[in-house]
Order: sequence, then C-alpha cells, then structure tokens
Amino acid sequence: MSHLRGKSKRLYAIHSYAAYLRCTCGPNRTSNMQPHTAPQRHQHRHARLNMATGLKNGRHWLQSIGVFAFVTATIIMLNDNVAECTSVYGRSMEPSISPRYHATGARDYIIWRKWQPTRNLRRGDVVALASPFNPELDTVKRVVALAGDLVILDEKRRPSEGPRRESWDAWGGKVCVPQGHVWIEGDNWRDSQDSNYYGPVSTALIKGKAIGLVWPIDEFGAKPWDGFKGRTKVLKGACWNMVSEQASIWE
Repeated sequence: MSHLRGKSKRLYAIHSYAAYLRCTCGPNRTSNMQPHTAPQRHQHRHARLNMATGLKNGRHWLQSIGVFAFVTATIIMLNDNVAECTSVYGRSMEPSISPRYHATGARDYIIWRKWQPTRNLRRGDVVALASPFNPELDTVKRVVALAGDLVILDEKRRPSEGPRRESWDAWGGKVCVPQGHVWIEGDNWRDSQDSNYYGPVSTALIKGKAIGLVWPIDEFGAKPWDGFKGRTKVLKGACWNMVSEQASIWE
C-alpha cells in the first residue's frame, strides 16, 4: 500500500504541474512572463538602435560644439593679440590710405601687427590707437616724433578755433615729446585731429602697427604710406640733449 500511495502522489504532482503549465503558458495566458513574439523583438531591437543612434548623434554634436568653441577662442586670441585686418575710413590719412574714400567711399583694408606694436617703433610708422577723445573709438595716424624729440609745429595744422587753438598757441611753436609718448599726425593736414589738438599721446594707447595692404587686391602687401614727407619738422633727440645740458650746468 505504501508503494501505491507513493505512486498516486507522484501522479497527482504530475497532473498538478501539467495544469499549472496550461494556465500559465496556454493560448489564453495573461502572465507577464510570456515570451516575446517576432514583431515585439523587432520593435525592441529598433528602439535599441534608435537609442544608440541618438547617443552617437549627441556625442557628435558635443564634439562639434567643442571644436567650434576652440576655433572661435583661437581666432579671438589671434585677433586681439597677434594680428588683425580692418578697413580704414575717413580722410585724415589721405592720400596714403583710403585715397578714394571721399569720392567713392572705397576703403583700404590693412593688416595690423598687434603683438608688441610699440617694439622698434620708428618715425613714419602708421599705427592704430585708441582715440584720446574717445577710448572706445580707434583711429589711424602716423608717428611723427618719438620720446625726446622736439617738434616744430606746422602753422597749417593749427586748430581752427576754440580751446584747442589756445592750447596750440600756448606751446609757443614747439613741443618736447615726453618719455613714453609719441607725436602723431594724419597725412591730410586739412582734415585731421591729431597731436596738434591733444598733444603727445601715450604709447599705451597704440594697439597695432600697419604691416601692409590686404585690399585693394592689386596692391596686396604694399605699403603706400611709406615715404610720405610731412611739413612738420622734428629735431631728433633734441629734448634729451637740452636736459643733459641743463644737468651739466647744475653740476
């Protein structure tokens, strides 16, 4: 009997497990453990591919933004500290620069050296500097005299009226350029506000020194401002000589 009871138990267990399988895996099953059908597997694979593609595109955009930011920062750094190309408008540097601006509005484009622009500065160099009247505005002038030079003023460059004219008259026809300063003028004496209006300017205002023309293209690399001879006379180092003579007298 014990043998029969044990067999009946085994048969009962087998029938019970078969019933469980019919309930959980049959056609009408509702369990969440049901296996994926072919369309469902395809949808899941497509979703995974879309997610991978999105991540790849996101990384691509981040890399592009990084490259763009690096290039932009490099251009700004070079533009501010190494070299810059700008156009020159106005009449103050005629006929050397933008000689057709008054008639047609045509501008010359010049490349400026901005790395140590005052190093080896010479008389006759053309420089871009912050205007003493308005530091937010850049102006272009020619260096006529350096520190220690004595400038003999040109009567034609006398300001037409107002306190500027009174200051010019008070200089008595000559000006000593102090240390750390230069005397600048525009080539067009008829239409230039320069050191004849505001005196010697600090070299700290100089932002760039002209290297050559970029436009017009047929004059690329040319320096049409070289060789210009103004009427203002300069006695090179005369002020240093006067200081030395005065010092020797006191000794």
